[in-house]
Amino acid sequence: MTIRRGLLPLILLAPIVLVGCGVPTDDTPRAVATEDIPDALAGSPPTTTMAVVGVRGDLYFLETQDDRNVLSLEQVTLDNNLPETALDALVATVPEDLPEGVATFIPPETKIVDTELDDGILTVHLSSEFGTVSGEPRIQAVAQLVYTAMPVAGPVDGVLFTVDGELIAVPDTDGSDIDGPADRDDYSALLPG
Repeated sequence: MTIRRGLLPLILLAPIVLVGCGVPTDDTPRAVATEDIPDALAGSPPTTTMAVVGVRGDLYFLETQDDRNVLSLEQVTLDNNLPETALDALVATVPEDLPEGVATFIPPETKIVDTELDDGILTVHLSSEFGTVSGEPRIQAVAQLVYTAMPVAGPVDGVLFTVDGELIAVPDTDGSDIDGPADRDDYSALLPG
């Protein structure tokens, strides 16, 4: 019985001691110095993975309307809004994957080697396969590239092209070589209506 009486004061004092040894509370958050963080909590910072939010990309192909080929807009989701990303998607399109009646005139296996944007002029460096297209199909292929590369409200004012590193002349819809960078106005005759 005496042992029980001796324990009673200890049991009654325990909550008081525990409250007195607790971490002080603050009315507002405060910074904790790095050296005061316990080792168990001071591991690597948590990592987060950000989801890539796709952006709408406008790729241009051609379809037959009223017995003539006209530019046709296909919208896709791209990782970013850079002209090179849209152009890569355009040249990588498999013709058989396009809707019926829609075609691409960019030669198969054509690659976008690089792009450079300087003061509103985009230079598109194409692989040698692009050099194999000529005549009307060349006009249509260039129109596809120009319209895809120049977002309506984008930073691109005109487009120059190289094949194998050499600057090439590109034709407008009349077949005349364009003096300087090509723009959408050079191919407006290919728009529907």
